[in-house]
Amino acid sequence: MQQQKNALFVESLAAFFILLSHSGVGQGFARLLAPAVPIIEIVVSLLLLFPRTRPAGLLASFSLMTLFSFYVGGMLLFSNNLPCSCGGVITEMGWKAHLIFNVIAALLAWVGWRSTLNKNGQSVDTSFYSSKQGPLKT
Repeated sequence: MQQQKNALFVESLAAFFILLSHSGVGQGFARLLAPAVPIIEIVVSLLLLFPRTRPAGLLASFSLMTLFSFYVGGMLLFSNNLPCSCGGVITEMGWKAHLIFNVIAALLAWVGWRSTLNKNGQSVDTSFYSSKQGPLKT
């Protein structure tokens, strides 16, 4: 079973590389981006899991979704060939719907990140436990 999952991952990564290299990014960037994008997405996901790293994860998520939005927007404006290398539900979307989805996701990440800041723009502890006081009283 694990071998099948590994083979599927390698196959998906190869397909992602091929689509990236044909999308106008170029093979040089595709060689870098194909493995980097999933690794960065995993790191951002891990940052979002933990209260202390959540603000950084939300800001990283906002940044990543903004970059993806610019990529999709650029593809819509400047490319005749629109291959899709996305997985899951996004595969079923058209490129315009994908752009709208990315912009909304970026805005949600921005709002989430801003909600972790106090009035002075400093990041606040988003966990339910304060290191000095124990559980917060509600």
